[in-house]
Amino acid sequence: MSILRIGISGAGLISQVEHIPNLLHLPNLFEVVAVADPSARARAFVAERWGLATHESLDGLLGERLDALLVASPDFAHRDTVLSGLAAGLHVLCEKPLCYDVADVDRLIAARDAAGRVLQVGYMKRFDPSVEAALAALPATGDGLRYIAVEVNEAETAVQLEEIRLALGLANLLAALELAIAAAHGVIVKK
Repeated sequence: MSILRIGISGAGLISQVEHIPNLLHLPNLFEVVAVADPSARARAFVAERWGLATHESLDGLLGERLDALLVASPDFAHRDTVLSGLAAGLHVLCEKPLCYDVADVDRLIAARDAAGRVLQVGYMKRFDPSVEAALAALPATGDGLRYIAVEVNEAETAVQLEEIRLALGLANLLAALELAIAAAHGVIVKK
């Protein structure tokens, strides 16, 4: 299997906490070629922390030799960033939400089909036990529902635990894990 060369659009929290560490943790599958973000501060952090190349613009990133684009930019930019990635002949993984309305979804499907590439929305919580429990509790039709949110605040991978350890220091790791476990079980911790 060849290594997938990925460019990331957006150097914010989700890229820093999830995407970059997890992709770098799997070097036999992925190569993070570069990250694009308009924020000089975010680019400097990504370059210093992980030694990654950065670009100020999406156009600069799309000028790299890539196989796929990971869209982790602000929500309002998702549609146009996805369209640019598909137009460049790339497979695209987009953070949620993909876009804001049905007409835009139709436009993205047409662009995906024309490009002959994969377009996928990254929603890792779909099979989370908390989400599955919430779905089971909902009415079958969803009639009358306007908004549902499920919040899960627990580290799920070794990479996340390592990031917590680095950020807090080993002495505080156990306390952080206890708080995460308590939060996951709905226990309120008071001092």
